[in-house]
Amino acid sequence: MKIKKIPHYLSLAFLTAGASLLLGFLSFGGMIALSPIMPLAFAAFGLSVAYEGEVYLQNIKGALKKIFKHNYLTHHLAKDYLTNTIALHINDEDCPEFFVDYKIECDLLDKFGHKRLDKSSLNSKKQVEGTLKDMENLFAKLLFKAKSNTNQEHTQYEQELLDWLLKKHTQDELQIKIEKRRNLFNVFKVFSALAALFMILGATYLLMEAFSIIPMFTAITTLQAIIVPMSAIAGIAYGLLTYNAITDMVNDNTIQKWFKILGDLREDLRQGLNMRNIFKIITAVFLITLSISLTICTAGTWWTVVKETPPLFAWMRRLPNFVMVIINPIINGLSSLIFNLQNTSESLELLDSAATIKPTTNKDSKFSFNKIIKSIKNDFSALEKKENKFQVVNPFRILLKITITPLRAILLLGHLISGGVTADRVPGVSKLFSAFLGVISEGFEDIHYFVGHEHDLDLPTQALKFIFSPIYFFATCWDYGFSQLNSRGRAKLSFIHAWEKQNGYENEENVTLSDEDAKPSPRWQHAHAIYRINYYKEKHLFNAVVNGDIAQRKSEALNRLAQDLIKLDPEDKIKIKAQIEEAAKLPIYNKHRLFNTGQKTKTSSFIEDLPRRIGLQI
Repeated sequence: MKIKKIPHYLSLAFLTAGASLLLGFLSFGGMIALSPIMPLAFAAFGLSVAYEGEVYLQNIKGALKKIFKHNYLTHHLAKDYLTNTIALHINDEDCPEFFVDYKIECDLLDKFGHKRLDKSSLNSKKQVEGTLKDMENLFAKLLFKAKSNTNQEHTQYEQELLDWLLKKHTQDELQIKIEKRRNLFNVFKVFSALAALFMILGATYLLMEAFSIIPMFTAITTLQAIIVPMSAIAGIAYGLLTYNAITDMVNDNTIQKWFKILGDLREDLRQGLNMRNIFKIITAVFLITLSISLTICTAGTWWTVVKETPPLFAWMRRLPNFVMVIINPIINGLSSLIFNLQNTSESLELLDSAATIKPTTNKDSKFSFNKIIKSIKNDFSALEKKENKFQVVNPFRILLKITITPLRAILLLGHLISGGVTADRVPGVSKLFSAFLGVISEGFEDIHYFVGHEHDLDLPTQALKFIFSPIYFFATCWDYGFSQLNSRGRAKLSFIHAWEKQNGYENEENVTLSDEDAKPSPRWQHAHAIYRINYYKEKHLFNAVVNGDIAQRKSEALNRLAQDLIKLDPEDKIKIKAQIEEAAKLPIYNKHRLFNTGQKTKTSSFIEDLPRRIGLQI
């Protein structure tokens, strides 16, 4: 970890903890209101924090990236445009070679898929991902500076792309779009800041309520010193979550997707009613109604919390009544609606896709226990091909299957309930009914736990694996020992392989990019080298604070190297590599700007690694 990154990681940790604890206390209070049993309330608190921590972490990271990465918006729009343009123009006669090279690099990345890769394959995948990122950054730079930098010297490869973009008037269109998007995002920042402010105030009421219930906190006389920082961190985190959700709605065209699905449904209805249409209608109406209902429940819960809990400070009593009783629930309700629409949109698409798939025959569509039995037999037959009979009857693995799987299901159900009771205190509405709505909504938001993904990194699962680690160890010993009897195609496992197998890890695969695989053109490699040099200068040497004169000399040397490379034939890999290797010998690159540690400087390492980084293999 770089030292300068420590504040960033600490901020992420505190904000994630704040957001998780806020939800945890909502679950705690909701469970107490539903059933005043303290162990259940603490269980709801723990499950909320444990399951949602990773989700909140990713959302907060996304929000910070959007706010503090100055070129985030231009790069996002440029990548969207790049992807759509390639699909439309890849076969055009005047299609720039850059588009062809980008598609080739994307195809190379697809070869790695989502497999569990060995070390060499991971390095290869990282190389491809780095190249794609450089392509996208270079494209964004050219796209939004096509007119302003017409006098800047470019490679012929880049100039062809620039000319094509200018001919299509792409920059004019996107410049208007980016200004609109930037203004919209500024509005979202204001709304998110309001959400954060009201959440800070609301969190003080929520924490006062929770601490008044917990015996160990009732005797503390300095609750303000605990509640104020917790509320501030939770409120800021909530504002970031709101900002990330609402900007994702715009970036992902969530509202348009909802209308498209409803529009497609209207077209389907014109063809007549059938079971598929009925299912889609019920699903769409149900999800929309659920989102609106849960928004009302959330607003009602915050209204109840504020009305029934004394404020933390005396000055809060002097606030106009409508501020906390009306505006606060409305702001929190709108934030909840944004979360619900964004999180359930993927579920709606998933269910829509499932309803669209038609069985190949009527026979295939019928439910049959024979099919289940046949499926089990096929799985068992496949297992026998990999394991001998002693491995198959591994008693420790059987014990894990009949304990871990049900426990995970119970914990997940507990998580859904703990999420449901966060909005169960609505005046005039049954607590059980509003909690039920919350559970159903949480289930749709977490539908990915059941379809299409594996989730073994959540804290409850990791805790279960730690608790049952002795049984995992004995299961591994059993599998490893009896695998040594294998022959005739069955593998003899190493202990590490057996351990990974019992823990559910897929086998590491080796994916090698062969000489037969299409590679980006030498012209791209030539342009890539120059891009990497300019990128390094801008990131590490411009505006250097320490020993700026040395940084300036390094920058000038790199600039000369870039100029020399531009003059070379892009197809001549030998001369390009020789030019880079010759430049790497310059003493200035290895001159330290702070402390001479005896190791190579970052600039020296960058130059020496440049041929590998751009894939210049001879």
